[in-house]
Amino acid sequence: MTDLSAGVFPLRPGWRGFSLVEVTIALGLVVFALVSALAILPIGLSTLREAREAVARANILQQVGAEFGAMPFADIPLAQTNYFDLEGRRADSAGFYEVRIRTLTPHYPGMPAGIGDRLKRIGVEILHSQEGTNRPPLRASLDIADSGL
Repeated sequence: MTDLSAGVFPLRPGWRGFSLVEVTIALGLVVFALVSALAILPIGLSTLREAREAVARANILQQVGAEFGAMPFADIPLAQTNYFDLEGRRADSAGFYEVRIRTLTPHYPGMPAGIGDRLKRIGVEILHSQEGTNRPPLRASLDIADSGL
C-alpha cells in the first residue's frame, strides 16, 4: 500500500513525464491552431454584417412594395423619405437607413400609349444615414399597376 500522506506518488517502471521538446511542440501546434482560428474571425464577422444588411434591405424593399401596392393608385406620392432601423423596420426620424422614394412613369419598348397612365415605377434608394459609413446606396425599382380599386 502506498503512503499518500507524504505527497509523493511513486512512478511505475516505464512511466515518464513529457520532455521540454515535446511540450514546446505541443504548445506550438496549439498556438498555430488558435492563430489560424483568430485570423478568420474578421472575415466571418464581415460576412455576417453583409448578410444582416442584405436581409434589412430586402425587408425595406418588401415593406415599401407592400405599402405602395396597397395604396390607392392616385394617392401614390411623387417623392418621400423614410427611415428604417438596423433590422429594416420603419423608424421615426433618424434610423440607420434613409430611404428615398421617387415615383416615375415607366417606358418600355413597344408599350402601348394608354398603359403608361395605369403603371407607375417606384424608384427606391437605400442609404446609410449614420456618420462614417461609406457604403454605396442600393438602388431598386418596383412597378405598381393600377388595380382599379
